[in-house]
Amino acid sequence: MIEPKRMTIAEFDVWVEAADESFTYELHDGAVYSFASGSASHGRLCMRLGVWLYPQVKPPCEVFLGSLAVRRNPQRASSVIPDALVTCEDPPPGQIYVTAPKLVVEVISPTSVVNDLIRKPRIYNAVTSIEEYFLVDSRSMWARVFSRDDAGELPAEGEGVTGPDSMIELRSVGLTFTLAELYRGVLDNV
Repeated sequence: MIEPKRMTIAEFDVWVEAADESFTYELHDGAVYSFASGSASHGRLCMRLGVWLYPQVKPPCEVFLGSLAVRRNPQRASSVIPDALVTCEDPPPGQIYVTAPKLVVEVISPTSVVNDLIRKPRIYNAVTSIEEYFLVDSRSMWARVFSRDDAGELPAEGEGVTGPDSMIELRSVGLTFTLAELYRGVLDNV
């Protein structure tokens, strides 16, 4: 965390305009967090998922890769940038966020583990339009899918997979693949 003072989303938007552009900044319940850029494995996983998601998503829905923030209600002051998201909103060209994505994807890097596994699930759970939250590790063959349950919650444990033949199903967009397919050419041993 780099800023001890709690900010509103409006204050964050002004502050981030003047911030160091070599980092990505997010607002978690009013606290600012910064992240360095990802690794080659991180980039490959993001691109592969984007390529797979694109043909699955039909208009008016769209896929965005690391470019739009997800914001929850202003009283909780959160603005986080997933590695990929699918939304059926139609954000205007200059808008930097969405409020109703249906799928969010995070690729875990060494600097993002706490945020992706602890902080962001709480934020994503509060955005009721999110049907699934998909986590994938950039350093080892591991993934987890959090799907809304009958009570409308994203369960804390999610459905984890680690074996290469394990199937991953992203029901929100009708996409199914194995962990081996996702990691092919990404890690040294796959």
